[in-house]
Amino acid sequence: MPNPIELLSYTFYIQNSVLGVFFEYSDYKRFIEKTHDYKNIPNPIMASLKTLGEVVVYTLIFMSVSPYFNIFKCYSDEYATWPFWYKVVYYHIAMSGRRYYYYIPFCFTTSAI
Repeated sequence: MPNPIELLSYTFYIQNSVLGVFFEYSDYKRFIEKTHDYKNIPNPIMASLKTLGEVVVYTLIFMSVSPYFNIFKCYSDEYATWPFWYKVVYYHIAMSGRRYYYYIPFCFTTSAI
């Protein structure tokens, strides 16, 4: 049985509570104590900086695409008058840009971990 502090640290471990990735308590304890499979963990700084760089790129893409290709314009009457091929291209670019809206917080929390 874990003591109350160990249980709270496991309960509020950022990777469990924010991202929803599930870890067994035994794996969590081995990771914290750096035993068994977790003895030789490489330095995470470069991986975190790489992921942070991805966040910057995703933010720039989202900020540059969304003013010109707004997904909410697809619900307007003006969108209904456009030719079919233009609707498909516009929607594809707008949704690709909107996807980065969700990539940004996910990558940011991943780099923080």
